Amino acid sequence: MQNNIRNTNLRFNLDKEQQRRAWEYLQTMDRQDFKSYSQVISLALVDYFDRYYRTQADPYLETREREELFVKQIVDAVEYSLKQSLPLFLSGLTAGTNLLSYMMFPRFLLDMEINETAKMLYIILLDRARLSQKNEGWSDTDGHVFIYFTIEALAEVLHKSQMTVKTALAVLEKQELIFRKRQGPGQPNRIYVKLPKETIHYTDRFLSLRQTENCLVIRKR
Repeated sequence: MQNNIRNTNLRFNLDKEQQRRAWEYLQTMDRQDFKSYSQVISLALVDYFDRYYRTQADPYLETREREELFVKQIVDAVEYSLKQSLPLFLSGLTAGTNLLSYMMFPRFLLDMEINETAKMLYIILLDRARLSQKNEGWSDTDGHVFIYFTIEALAEVLHKSQMTVKTALAVLEKQELIFRKRQGPGQPNRIYVKLPKETIHYTDRFLSLRQTENCLVIRKR
C-alpha cells in the first residue's frame, strides 16, 4: 500500500517582511546543498517544529543552551592552553599584582564525561567546602567536612533553573563526587564534597610535570 502524498503549492506575500525574507532565502540557496525548494522547506519545517516542541517541554532550553555554550568556551580555552603548555595571561599582570577572587578548577574534571553545568556546580561546591575546612563547626563526628547549599541558592549562583541544578546534583552524586544526607523536613541536605580516589596520584604526577616545565633553565648565548 503506497503512502498518500499531498502536494501543496506555496505562495508568498512579498508585502510581508517574514514571507519576503523566506522567498529571498529560497532564491539565493546553494543548489549544490539543496536540490529543490521542497527539500529546503521540509528541512526548515522539521527543524522548526522539533525545536518548538522541545522548547514547549522545556521552557529553559534556550537559556541553558546559551549558558552551556559560554561555559564550554571557557573550558575549551583552558583545555587548549594546558595542551599547548602555554600560560594564560591577564592584562597588566605583574609579580606584585593582587589576583582577583577565583575558584579552583580540578584537573580531573577535564577527563570526566559530564556536562559543563555539572562541572561548574562541582567547582562551586568544592569552593564552599574549602571554606568549611577553615571554619569550626562544619565537620561531623567522623571529621568529614560538609556544607549547606539550598537548591534556590545554587540556582541563583549558577544562573540556572532549579530543575537544571537538581539534574546536575544527580549527575555529581552518580559520579560519586558528592554525597547528600537528608536532615529532616524543611531542612536543607548536608552535602559532602568528595574527591576521586586517583586524585592524589593524579595531582602529584602533574604537579611534578608542571614544576619541571616552570623551571626551565635559560641557556646563555
